[in-house]
Amino acid sequence: MQRQVNPLCITVKQITFIILLFTCVQVVAQNLVPNPNFGDVAVCDSIDGSRFLFHDWFDPPRPDTASGVGGYGFHDLCIDSTFKATRPGQNIQQMYWPMPKADSGYISIFGLDVWTFGSHPNFPNRVKWVGRSFGEVMLNQSLVKGDSLMVEFYTAAWRWSTEYVQNIGVHFSTDTFRLYDYLLPGMKPHVEADSILRDTTWTKVSGTYVAMGGEKFLTVGNFTPLDSCTRWDNPLAYWTVSTEEQPVQYFIDAVTVIPWDDITFSVSLPNDTLLCAGDSLLLHAVHDTGFALPVHSKSFLWSTGSSDSSITIGNPGTYWVEVQYNGKYARYDTIEVDYYPTYQSGLPAELQICDGQSAVLSANTQSSVSHVWSTGSTSNSTNLNQEGKYWLQSFTPCDTVNDTLLVSYYGKYSTSLPTDTVLCTNEPVELIAHEDSSVAYSWSNGGSSHSSTYYQGGEATLTVHTLCDTLQFVTTITEEDCEALEVYIPNSFSPDGDGLNDMFEIGNLPPDASLQIISRWGEVVYEARPYQNNWRGTTKSGKALPAGVYTYVLIYETSGKEINESGWVQVLR
Repeated sequence: MQRQVNPLCITVKQITFIILLFTCVQVVAQNLVPNPNFGDVAVCDSIDGSRFLFHDWFDPPRPDTASGVGGYGFHDLCIDSTFKATRPGQNIQQMYWPMPKADSGYISIFGLDVWTFGSHPNFPNRVKWVGRSFGEVMLNQSLVKGDSLMVEFYTAAWRWSTEYVQNIGVHFSTDTFRLYDYLLPGMKPHVEADSILRDTTWTKVSGTYVAMGGEKFLTVGNFTPLDSCTRWDNPLAYWTVSTEEQPVQYFIDAVTVIPWDDITFSVSLPNDTLLCAGDSLLLHAVHDTGFALPVHSKSFLWSTGSSDSSITIGNPGTYWVEVQYNGKYARYDTIEVDYYPTYQSGLPAELQICDGQSAVLSANTQSSVSHVWSTGSTSNSTNLNQEGKYWLQSFTPCDTVNDTLLVSYYGKYSTSLPTDTVLCTNEPVELIAHEDSSVAYSWSNGGSSHSSTYYQGGEATLTVHTLCDTLQFVTTITEEDCEALEVYIPNSFSPDGDGLNDMFEIGNLPPDASLQIISRWGEVVYEARPYQNNWRGTTKSGKALPAGVYTYVLIYETSGKEINESGWVQVLR
């Protein structure tokens, strides 16, 4: 039975479903068949004795006076306590009759036509045909039109039958069934076995009959025409078809006709549910009191093999229970039990956002999981717009899951391209920006890396696309005849960010010139090759140097000759 999971039912480590078994005054129904188990004996006589030996059961009326034909056989413990008596007049060892199914006796019938040599008033000039035999009973009450009835009987095949058949069944009628009525067109059983009956132990035959209304009699036997019978030769048969008789004998016991409404009851287990790892669950089989027959016995069978009315389980799976009344009427139910899935939020350990912008962060959704963020949000998502450490608590039916997240801003991109530079005739100039793998570069000459070479004067534009911004840098390139120009080196500059004299700019700086800046203690604090007039008074790592006097060494080439100039420069702050 498939049910919607109710997660609210799991709250503690030991979950117990306490089910109250409702009781009420039970209306006792009855089997509509009197003396159904043949325990009420009218006359305890010999095997071949008189008829009507069981109360209520009688032979179908027959149109001739052939004795001992058409009626049922009598078998009861009052004659033989072993049910293996030797039949008088027959040279066989034992009859091998089964012990009764329900009480102290049962009847037997011939399941196929029996022939004896002689004459018959209705069939002259041929062997005497005496037909089959049946057992008939008047029901305790007439059937009501539309009632759905459970019909059931038990039958066992006789070991020495010449053959076995399938067609043993039950027929209901409003009037007395007569011996040869089974030959009438359209005559058929209302409930019949669904396979050949060759088991010599008791076999249940059952089915449902919907009453036409007014039926008063029940007859058990074979109602199928001989040429339509489903048959199987018995290799153990004592008699053969060439002898005087062709017995196909079946024993009948425990005949039941009960309205389905009187034997319907229900069994229910709790709804399908989920467990936390390590939990256990007590299952109790709830069965109602809709069963209207007297309850003589009650049994339980679980999928675990237990026969108790309740079991305790601790593992996921499909569990079922079958409850059986009186050893034959059964109902069952199932329950699906599973573990709550382990919850994972799916949040990253770190997150970067753009300064001045916000980001929506969402945790994984899962049934029966609630959340609380350090921002105050109680949904599965929250809005983050500042740097810092955030936390999330996720509450599952089983435990609490804690997550932390560190949020930081993306760093601002910066570079120190010169605002202008000189391109000596026939000597290209290379512009180099700060390299960052997280940004995209686009130069005005089509370049796309962090550096680009220009071969003529004009404006060189670099566009940098970061995760947060689009930045643009412009350098003016002037073409000059560098050999005719004198290199001018200033002796001071003021890198204070006011846009005036912020960089150490050397006039007529030759291309590919190298520059070293040395502190008064002899430490090289800055160097660049090629130098692009972009020193802002910082160390090689970009840290601002204190104000003071520093030594420079400028090496460049002119007219094919290397020039090495040195001197001092004062950093003003």
